[in-house]
Amino acid sequence: MKQSFSIRGFCGFVFKSVTLVLLAAASQQAAAQSFAIGAGGFLVNDTGTAADVRGFGTYGGHLFAEVDLEKNVAFQIRASRFGLAGTAENTPNLRADAVMVSVSYLFTDEWFKAGFFAGAGAYRLQPNDLEPGQVPVDGKETAFGWHGGILTVFAISPRFDARVEASGHLIRTDVGHTTILLGGSIAYHF
Repeated sequence: MKQSFSIRGFCGFVFKSVTLVLLAAASQQAAAQSFAIGAGGFLVNDTGTAADVRGFGTYGGHLFAEVDLEKNVAFQIRASRFGLAGTAENTPNLRADAVMVSVSYLFTDEWFKAGFFAGAGAYRLQPNDLEPGQVPVDGKETAFGWHGGILTVFAISPRFDARVEASGHLIRTDVGHTTILLGGSIAYHF
């Protein structure tokens, strides 16, 4: 039985979550909270295992906004665009547009922070234009997914940091995509 997913319901959840975070930030208790924005890029492997190095055949990028909820705990909302391989031979690659929310917990060391993150997202998959010899197999689809991973943050200056991350994404499409993303980003703190 195919699970139904409502993009409107997920967007409502994201809107409510962001509203709660902004209200908390506006309170006097949250005056010391750190806000950050950033951008980055990554390589995508859709074979479900990092051992298949040839599987990192597509790439993507992301923009994000982040707020510290507590010391070492942050809430992030991210918009990403990346490519996925077609699900059959001689089919076009897919373009995935995603909106994701996640919560991270980082352990602090003298010169870096490292930890883990987990969250959920909405993914819009659309096949690229057909090239000669390709046949359409995958259609447009909106799906829900879960993700989790590890993150390391290096302070460059008081306002900037560099991030390296590895994450796994389970995208609940008709065919199913288990993707691994390896990438990095730069963030600016307000």
